[in-house]
Amino acid sequence: MRTIRLCLVVLILGGGLGLGWRWYGDQKLPQHQGRSLRLWFEELCRVASASEGLEDGTRELECKLAILGMGTHAVPFLVEQAMSGREDGPMRRGLRRALSELPGGRWNRWIVPWAEIQAQAAGLVGPLRPPADLVLPQVLPFVRGPDERLRIQGLLLLGCLRDGAEEAVPLLVEALGEKGDPWVRAAASAALGQLKSRATGAVDQVVDLMDPATVDLHVLRWLAGLGSAASNAVPRLEEIVASEYHESRFEALVALLSIRPDHESGLALIRQTVSDEGSPITRAQAAREELAAAWISSPRRPHPEVGSLLEPLARVEIRAWSPNNAMTRATRALERLAPERVVLLYRQALEGAGWVHAATGLLRLDRNDAEATPRLVEGMAGDSPEGMSAILGLREAGSSNTEAIRALQSVVQSRPPPEEHMGQLRVLNAAYALARIRYREWMESVGFDELDW
Repeated sequence: MRTIRLCLVVLILGGGLGLGWRWYGDQKLPQHQGRSLRLWFEELCRVASASEGLEDGTRELECKLAILGMGTHAVPFLVEQAMSGREDGPMRRGLRRALSELPGGRWNRWIVPWAEIQAQAAGLVGPLRPPADLVLPQVLPFVRGPDERLRIQGLLLLGCLRDGAEEAVPLLVEALGEKGDPWVRAAASAALGQLKSRATGAVDQVVDLMDPATVDLHVLRWLAGLGSAASNAVPRLEEIVASEYHESRFEALVALLSIRPDHESGLALIRQTVSDEGSPITRAQAAREELAAAWISSPRRPHPEVGSLLEPLARVEIRAWSPNNAMTRATRALERLAPERVVLLYRQALEGAGWVHAATGLLRLDRNDAEATPRLVEGMAGDSPEGMSAILGLREAGSSNTEAIRALQSVVQSRPPPEEHMGQLRVLNAAYALARIRYREWMESVGFDELDW
């Protein structure tokens, strides 16, 4: 009995010391609404790892906003978590599996896989765009270390840098030239793409390393973003575009026309793809869809000639829209290339069956559009499926104008009875829409394009 009591005392004292040490450490971390960065991050990981619906999704966005609101003060902690290198052992995996089988099915969120914790931390560093001196000292030992998993994580973090990003470029080029793990090269090219114009000085080196047969999409999109500064890449891009069955053919075409907008053979390929009547229907349609999808990731800059060539595809898409279904590849591409053209198409479509999708597109281009917002707000009235589609439209567009915010808030505050499932779903969707709008506003305030997040 004495031994048991002694063990209990030791356990209590040890637990108390551990909690005290943790509390002391938390006091030195950034705070938000009276909670430390660690508490916000732990809740984010729990919610994200077992997300089961809109309520969890809303809370996930709220946690992210709380952490991002701490600014670069949160970066050392996040980088430490991202580069911890911990892996789940058999006991941890078994315990998580056992918890998932308990009644309710949500207990496993209390043991989050280390890989998910590391991914969440790395994902939060990106939008903060920290200076190099907050990241490089912690990451550099791993970027050149033997653990390829940590190398990949470290390379991705190098793509998040703002001030002093030039220091990371030689490391990325070095990793890009390695012949070993293709995932290391992919991480280096993704980081290079995130650095954008801050890595312009590496164009010639990257072009020398480019293998047209295995070129990475991130490299092609990076070159497209650089525009005329990447003119030395034109011969390699022409080689890829000339290969009819190359899986990245249309992404290379986007880069080629972003560097040389008047490139005649590039424009000829678009004309052929849009009007190709000689190929089987399924193959021709697949090529058109790939072409439009490639331009969705293009730099957001006017390209009138390509816009005029893609406009017929956008018209075909819009004619096929229904209230609850819409293909939007060509229209989204047109938003980036020729917004004035797609605005006219959207306004015409406001009178058709797919008016929700048209209004959503107008708000993506102008959050204060005087015609789209009233239509969606009016459509939100009642519990009809169309009303739900209108809420989803506001959620996707991220419209933050006053009228939309008030309408969503009124839905959240409506408090329908629990048995009204459609009403409860409207409330959850409206709450998620409000959280997403705040999240999008924050991202835009730091210059993040929607395709970056």
